Amino acid sequence: MKEFWYTDIEDYLKMSDVHDNPKTIKLCGTYPEEQAGKKLFKAVTYLRTALMGYRKVINATEVSDIITKCKAHGHSQGLMLETGRFM
Repeated sequence: MKEFWYTDIEDYLKMSDVHDNPKTIKLCGTYPEEQAGKKLFKAVTYLRTALMGYRKVINATEVSDIITKCKAHGHSQGLMLETGRFM
């Protein structure tokens, strides 16, 4: 699977809007960060053959603003788990 990670949230959201169909999953969420008062923010768009995403360490005070922005572009808020392949 190919992965594409954007460095600008606006560029990511623009490309995320292009890929809008029932088989596409759009998800965003925050994760603990070692620095006090900081969170790791991730937003991803899962396509059938690729993943597009944006991630950045942000201040905890910015979390609600960036999640609101992503929800306006069709993202759901949730938790992304890394799992191994089951055989």
